[in-house]
Amino acid sequence: MGQADLGMSPEDRIKVMNEVEVIFHGAATVRFDEPLKTAVEINVRGTRDMLKLARGCSKLKAFVHISTAYSNCVQDQISEKFYESPLPGDKLIDIVETMDVKTINNITPGLLGDFPNTYAYTKAVAENIVQEYSKGLPVALFRPAIVIGTSKEPVAGWIDNVYGPTGVVVGAAVGLLHVLNCNPKVLADLVPGDMVVNACIAAAWKTAREYPSNHEDAPPPDLPPPVYNYVSSEQNPLTWEKFMKYNEIYGFQVPTIQAVYYYLFHITSSKFFYTLFCFLLHWIPAYIIDGIAVLIGKKPMLRKAYRKITKFSEVMAYFATREWKFDNSNTQKLYSELCDADKHLFDFDMSALDWNDYFYSYIRGVRVYLLKDPVETVPEGLKKLNRLRMLHYTFCAILGLLFLRAIWAVLSTFF
Repeated sequence: MGQADLGMSPEDRIKVMNEVEVIFHGAATVRFDEPLKTAVEINVRGTRDMLKLARGCSKLKAFVHISTAYSNCVQDQISEKFYESPLPGDKLIDIVETMDVKTINNITPGLLGDFPNTYAYTKAVAENIVQEYSKGLPVALFRPAIVIGTSKEPVAGWIDNVYGPTGVVVGAAVGLLHVLNCNPKVLADLVPGDMVVNACIAAAWKTAREYPSNHEDAPPPDLPPPVYNYVSSEQNPLTWEKFMKYNEIYGFQVPTIQAVYYYLFHITSSKFFYTLFCFLLHWIPAYIIDGIAVLIGKKPMLRKAYRKITKFSEVMAYFATREWKFDNSNTQKLYSELCDADKHLFDFDMSALDWNDYFYSYIRGVRVYLLKDPVETVPEGLKKLNRLRMLHYTFCAILGLLFLRAIWAVLSTFF
């Protein structure tokens, strides 16, 4: 996607233009710390090239661009409409194509402004590209919230990445992540992956249905494409506190054998306490264990791991300490227009999702599909959890005794 003209050969372009009827454009770099040049090439220029390709598709019935509910995160309230772009898409593409990488990196903070990262920024600009290059085409803009494991298909709990909240679940499960800067009362806008796909398919169906196949009665060129915000906060709200509670409940039922320390996890909205807990629970153990590793001739790895974890936590904090108000009227209307059979086959009704049942499968999915830890090892995982629990409380007792001994020694010098 980052290559000019999508890196396609002339033969492949002709084949696509002659045969493709529906395009779902979801290709993107989702790394929040992606260098701006790469993010623009993939997320912005790639979108422009896809729309140019779509314009040449003689049989095109629908083009669904998959953005993100946080593309306009600088807004407090996000409606199902296009917002003013921080910079025209074509201009941003020209900048990254004409400037050297060092200069681009230097001006990146100024370009981002209030945007937290290059991902959200380039997705916002990509929406400008959709608005400008979709004129006369059957296009819809789809904005899902934070996508996590599946609800039902292909199996309940399937997941193949550690992005966002799933990274928190994995880090806590293996005993490496112990604290997160997060407001427990803020809503966690999470949506299952398979329901996102179903909603995309429904959006394509409606787009194709409402856009005449002969294009003679096409919508006016200046009519913006329909926008669909797909979120959970409106019909089925879930707080970060509840999210972590579910993870704790079901995590203790199926602990992983990959754990290196006992499950000990806290969320706090206080930056001060977050920093303090990081120092006590992350960095002190990291330096102690890496020091021991060096003494016995092993490679120290924990400090490096915690540098990555800290970077990940800082990225997560922006979304875990803020709350947005979303309008999803178009999405609700879209679901209501499906027939009963399609509502069952392409279910994306967030109001009907039982979070308790969902997390039962999600946590098991994380264990099986990400940690590669089959359910057959659960008994072994439970035994390891008990050993780690004993180790943890023994360690805490020793530290407590050392602390009291130190206090006694200090007091003894004065009395």
